[in-house]
Amino acid sequence: MDSKFGNPLNLRTTVVGGIGHRELEALEEIPYVQLCFHRLLVELISHRPRLKAISALAAGADTIFAQCAMDLSIPLQSVIPFTNFDADFVAPDAKARYRSLRHNAACEYRLNFAERNERAYRKSMEWVVFSSTVVIAAWDGRRTGSIGGTWEAVSLCEKMGKTLIHINTASKTLSLHSGVSGSAPINNTTISHIIRHL
Repeated sequence: MDSKFGNPLNLRTTVVGGIGHRELEALEEIPYVQLCFHRLLVELISHRPRLKAISALAAGADTIFAQCAMDLSIPLQSVIPFTNFDADFVAPDAKARYRSLRHNAACEYRLNFAERNERAYRKSMEWVVFSSTVVIAAWDGRRTGSIGGTWEAVSLCEKMGKTLIHINTASKTLSLHSGVSGSAPINNTTISHIIRHL
């Protein structure tokens, strides 16, 4: 309830996690996802000034989200799945962006995996979901995918009752899943409408 002191929720720290597909560039979805992440974070900052971001820094949506948070001076926590994670970034500009994000993150959590494997990716996505108040997912809506991928993370959000903002990369629409058991998602909505319902 609002009062002359403002909404008490604004005094709490909100942690927003960003997850999503890796292959956004090949599908020419980067501009749309980047715009949505940026606008959602701008609105969240205006309503939740104690905002923090968390990302596993994987190629694609994760690094786009992390870069948007960094550009808006939102403190970023990074999750590093395995020791030689920078080997995941082949293109020089992608590797440089990853290293910059990692170097400038406010804090970093390293998982105890020496080499790339599906369990490491899964654990990093779980860490993002567990640590977040709100999760923003750039996801095509298909309920299939690889181990540790976006669909698994979205499924975990549903099981845990996490608030999920879905950027549908296939239909270019937004929806809000409140996380409240039995409540229907708000589909084909706007960013301002989503923020009002958080």
